[in-house]
Formats: sequence, structure tokens, C-alpha cells
Amino acid sequence: MLVRKVKNRRTGLRGFIYRFTDPRTHRKTEKRFYCMEQERADRLFREHMDRLQEAAVTGIDPTAGWTMTYEELTQKFLTDAIISSDRRRRWLEKVLLENVLRITSARDLNDVGRLTAECKRLVDRQRVPVSYLLTHVQPVLRQLSRWAFESGVLPSNPLARWRRLPFKHEAQKRSAFTADEVKDILRAAHDLDQAYGRKYPVEIVLRTLVSCGNRPGVMLSATIADLQEDRIKLPPGNGKKRNGAATLPKELIQELRIYARGRKSDEPLLVSATGSLVEPVNFAKRDFKMAAVLAFVRRLWPNCPEVEHAEPIEVATAIVRKRPMTFDGQRPKDPTKLQLRELRAKAVNALVAELGPQVEALLKNRDLYAFTRKTHISLARAAGVNRDAVAVQVGHAGSGVEERFYLDEKLLDPAKASEAVYDLIVTRSRAEPESNIVRLAAGAEGENPPEKEVTREVTRENAQKTRVRSGKSAAVSSGTAKTSGKSHLWDLNPGPALYESAALPLS
Repeated sequence: MLVRKVKNRRTGLRGFIYRFTDPRTHRKTEKRFYCMEQERADRLFREHMDRLQEAAVTGIDPTAGWTMTYEELTQKFLTDAIISSDRRRRWLEKVLLENVLRITSARDLNDVGRLTAECKRLVDRQRVPVSYLLTHVQPVLRQLSRWAFESGVLPSNPLARWRRLPFKHEAQKRSAFTADEVKDILRAAHDLDQAYGRKYPVEIVLRTLVSCGNRPGVMLSATIADLQEDRIKLPPGNGKKRNGAATLPKELIQELRIYARGRKSDEPLLVSATGSLVEPVNFAKRDFKMAAVLAFVRRLWPNCPEVEHAEPIEVATAIVRKRPMTFDGQRPKDPTKLQLRELRAKAVNALVAELGPQVEALLKNRDLYAFTRKTHISLARAAGVNRDAVAVQVGHAGSGVEERFYLDEKLLDPAKASEAVYDLIVTRSRAEPESNIVRLAAGAEGENPPEKEVTREVTRENAQKTRVRSGKSAAVSSGTAKTSGKSHLWDLNPGPALYESAALPLS
């Protein structure tokens, strides 16, 4: 056995390197221990030799963890690891099971060069975005490797030396929405709630997100117990990702109380259309995008006789699905019905070809995060709200001396930001204080008499226009929609009256 001092050129650590004969393979090998005292290094080396001697006698390989399959390793990680939340666990499961780097066994984690080369191949072929590799794939695999070492599944942490991938990408430059565009999107979401008969409206979720301005992820994680008199109570945040005050106008708080009625206090406050937990990715790519596309289709809707047989919601659906319009059910035999169907499909597909590129251009770099956060900050500052108040509302205010001691508390009132944004995106009701929505909100707390039937006034004449399709009379979904007669929560929402100033022709 030979021993000598050694210094790591990369980290600068000093230690000792031992050259000895492996009792299992009978080959010369080396082992390094980074510590200042040789006595401690000798003790660590003796323990290492004892393990090797025991492995040589018993025939048990101490590196048996490397033979585990990738599926077994990930399943054990998802089952045994302590993960902060169920949503994080589901995201880890999605990234790991997707396995874009084609890992087959735990041994593959040792080949850092192959993993980096596989990432470069995916980037060159444009199969995976660079941002996805940098922010999701590499951190998740490093977390898996660290847990496997700390829990004793693997004898070392193979990805501890895997540096950040040497790929450059430009950060996404999001663009904010204007107040009129926000009104159009909220109105489109309201109309979709009615057209699809949603039990829980998506419109109130979007209105809450943009009025609050905090990150969608933490907002969608809030429970009903977090709903307070003037705000949604959010956790303090994690490191630089601080959460803001999350104040909301009183009218919206009352609507949220109605929206949450009948559910337990530990359930999520903002839920999907079916009442289940909202997945931020699915909500952004499905519900929000559908409402945004419908809003911009209405804004770009041409005024010509060729569009008589098409509806904005059909055109928006075809744009989101990225495929031509098709019909479900049995093909009709009546020539008149067949002709109407052909005219309808032709009109919709022609509008998709004409409006689709324009809508995609208008929505470029304008996702749910931009709708929620950048739009709130932009609208609040444009309305003249103090920058420090906006920073407190959205979580950008620091804990420096100036914020803590020298700024007047009136300037740091976050409620001014949410009130200003709400005034811009919603037309305040001119009804008396004992209006339906206020009475129902108070009734939910047991303070007022029993509920009465809620009535809604439709403000546009063409909302009642009907057309005969396939031999049956179908209601045109512009401001109202034909439902099964069930009472839905969106019946408690004033609806189009909130967005009167954004009224646009639908056909």
C-alpha cells in the first residue's frame, strides 16, 4: 500500500490518495480521502478495506445498487422520498417517467458524458426545448441521484459532478394584456362556462388570478381556509420566490365564498371545471388558451356574408385543437342537412385558415403567467398605484431597511393594486347593496334570509338568435347557452354585465 498527499485542482481540497490491491479483483487501484489529518484518512481507508474484504468473503457486491433498473429506482424514489407536496410529486413522476434521456438502469447515471451528449442530441434535433432540460430534466435527475445516495440505495452520488448543461437560451419575454383584452378573455371564459355547463366556472378562477397578481402555482394551491376577509393567505415563499399580500376586492371575496360553499375548508379554493385539483400546466394549455383564443377570434371576426354558417366558438375550438372541424355521430341522409353540414365545415375551416395565424401571433409569449402576473403589475402601475404597493401585493418587496422602517405604510397598501386592476377589468355593478350576489354571499354565512332565485339580464340582442341545424333548433352560444336545466354555480355570477364596455359582435 502506498499513500501520498494530493490536492484537487478544481475544488482546492487537500487529502490523501491510497494505492492498493483490490481483494476482490486483485488489481491495483486508488482511493482518495479529502481530509487534513492523515490519522482520519487512515481510519477511513481501513473501514473501506474492511468492506472490500467482507465483500470478497461473502461474495456480496457493495455496488449492487447500480444493477437496479431505472423504473425500479424511480418508483422507489417516488414512494419513499420526502417530497414537499403532492403536486410536486406528480410533476416529478411526469418528468421521470417521460425519460427523454433514455436511461435504462442506475448504472447509466454514472455516465455523465453520455447524458450530456443525449441532451445535445435532443437540442440539435429540436425535440426538447433547452429550457425544459435546464429547469426540469437535469434538476430532477440530480434530485433522484442525491436521494439514492443519501438513502443508501447507491454507494455514491453519481450526478453530483454533473455541471449545468452548456446550452444557452433566451429567456421568454412575456407581454402583458391590455384591460380590454382581459375583459374579452373573461367574457369568453364566462360564455364557455355556460356553453359547456360547467359546474365550477373557469371565469372566476381567471378573474381571481389577474386581480391578485401572484404566481398561478401558489394561488391554485390555496385552500378554502386561506380565504380571509380581504385577501387569500399565502405561505411566506421559498428563498427569492416570495409570495405577496394577495389582497382582493370585497366583491370578489364575496363571490369566492359562494364559489366555495358546500366544500370542506381543507379543499382547494380554486378548482377545475369539474371541482378537482387544478393542474397549472393543463389549465394554462387548455382552459386559459381556449378562452384567450375565443376572445381574439371575436375581436378579429370579419363582417361578411360568408361567415353566416360559422360560430366563433367552433372556430376557436378548431384553432386550439389544430385540426379541421369534424362532426360526431351518424352521417345524416337528408340532402338538405348534408348541404348545411358541408357549408358549416367549409365556413369554419376557411376562418381557421384566415384567423388562426393572426390569433397565434397575438398570443405569442402571452401565457397564463403573463396574464396573471405581468398584466397585473402593468395595469396597476398604469393606473397610478405606487410601485412599492404593487411590489408588496405581488411579492417583489424586499426586507431592506427602507421597506421596513422609512416608507409610509399608506404607500405600501397592497389593496390599492388589486382594487385598481379590478376596476379596470370589471364594470362595477350599479345595483343596490342588497343585490343578489351580495345577499347570497351573506346568506352563505348564515346572516341573511334563505336564497331566492337568481335572475340574470342578458344585455345583447343577438344572444337570443337561433338557427336550425340538422333538423333541430339549437341555441347560439353568444351570451347565453342552452343547458340541461340544472343549477350551476355560474348562475350566481352577474356574467356579461361585468364586461359591458368590452361587448363585441359574435357573428
